Formats: sequence, C-alpha cells, structure tokens
Amino acid sequence: DIYTTIETPAGTLTEHRIIMPTTTFICEPFIKSVADFDAYRFWVEHTEYVADYDAFVREDEAIGDDGLASASGPQSPLQFLIGEDMGMERVIYTLYDHPGELEALLEAMHEKCKEAYRVLAASPALVVIGYEDVSTSTGSPAMYRKYTMRYLDEYADIVHAQGKIFITHMCGLLKGVAPLVAQGRMDGIDSLTPPTTGDLPIDEARAAWPGKVIVGGLEPKSLAMLSAEAVREYTLDTLRRAAPGEGVILSTGDATAYGTPLENLQAVTDVVRTYGGLPLSI
Repeated sequence: DIYTTIETPAGTLTEHRIIMPTTTFICEPFIKSVADFDAYRFWVEHTEYVADYDAFVREDEAIGDDGLASASGPQSPLQFLIGEDMGMERVIYTLYDHPGELEALLEAMHEKCKEAYRVLAASPALVVIGYEDVSTSTGSPAMYRKYTMRYLDEYADIVHAQGKIFITHMCGLLKGVAPLVAQGRMDGIDSLTPPTTGDLPIDEARAAWPGKVIVGGLEPKSLAMLSAEAVREYTLDTLRRAAPGEGVILSTGDATAYGTPLENLQAVTDVVRTYGGLPLSI
C-alpha cells in the first residue's frame, strides 16, 4: 500500500494506491469531491517543469539505429482525471452537478499542460507522444468534442511550432470518435487496437484517418493466446488490411501482454521481414 499526502495552503490531498503483482490500483484518488478542487488547483498551478534533455539524449544514443526515441507528454485534463486523480464515476457526476467548477479546473490544468509541451517541443526529440487513452468506454463523442479535441489541437500546435511530430496514444474503443479524431491536428494515432479488445481494424482506421500515421494494428490478446502459426496468419491478414502500407507502423495495439510467448513475437518479425516491403502486396 502506498499513501501519498500533499499539503497546500488551500487544503490537503491524499491518495491510496495498492501494488499488485501485475498492476497498480488506485483505490482512493486525490480528488474525492469538489471540496478538493481548491487544493488540487493550487498544486497544479504551483508545479514547475524542469527540462532534463541529457537524459533523453542518453536514451536516444542507447537505442541508436534500432528505433526512434520519443518524448512523452501529459494527458489532456479530463482524460487524466478519469484515469488517475478523480476516477470516471466522480468525473461524470461532477460534470452534471458542478460543471462550472470542473471546467475551471480543467482550464487551469490545461495551461500547465501547455507549459510541459513547450518544454518537450524544445527538446532534442523528433516525436512527442501524448498518452491520451481515449475510449468510448470511458467518454462519449460529445465529451471528446468538448473536453479533449481542442486541448489536443493546442498541444499539436505547440509541438508543430518547433518542427516536431505530435502523436496521440489512443488504445481504446475509437469507432465512435473516429470522425472527430480525423479532424484533429495530431499527426497520427499510436496503439490502434483492433477487435476484439478494440473496435477499429487497421483498414477502417486508414479509411477514417487519411494522411495520419497509424501505429499499432495487432491485438495484444491475440499475440498472447494464439499459436505461433496462427499469429503468422493473423499478421499476414493485418498487413493485407494495411496495404499499400505507407504511414503505418505495425506494432501491438498497446503494451505486449505479460507472458506472451517469444516465438509469437518472432513470428511477427518473420512475416514482416518476408512480406513487409513497400508497397505491401500480399
């Protein structure tokens, strides 16, 4: 059990997390009600970001030609409160019962997020990824339009002003918000998760988001549970759907599940090495 206490002149915030064998569970978030908003806002507004570009350079040099290091940006405020510091149920009730107070807090958080993105945009990183975790399982298209879309566009503008690429991580159910995502100014979507975990296969995503880079396309559950031969066929089918292949980075649609057999991951590599030349024609 991890208990965290933050004391501010505007009040005290407490959080309780439980560490489990494969994950960390927040059983008591920092914000329990609107009574915590003043203290939380004080904490947000008095947070300072300090650049540590040397740490990024070290990681980038260690990766070398095997990949591309990226910088990780904060979530937009509503998504962060849903996933971390408030919880979905409290967020939804507060949107109905105290919309003005919540929206004021979101704007304060947004201003601080923009500070973080300015630091990241000035870094040596070529790509900045905002880890949004957008999904219609936790928010409606109307919520996305009002409380996520504008925020992401402003983060994209900050990153683009420094000549960098802005990608948003969205590993959930996206079909319901796909038209809104298409209007966004991000350069691409990371961790596209197809059915059955997600609801948007890679061919439908390409059709919905012309001109955007798509990272993902392979369902983690399938990689973990299928046989190596079935993974080969699954990867071939995904490459067929991704044809002709420009603007696609094939990967798991979010993290590789714990316990995934290494031979299954090797099967993906073998298929890509054999059939992955552009343009894809399988």
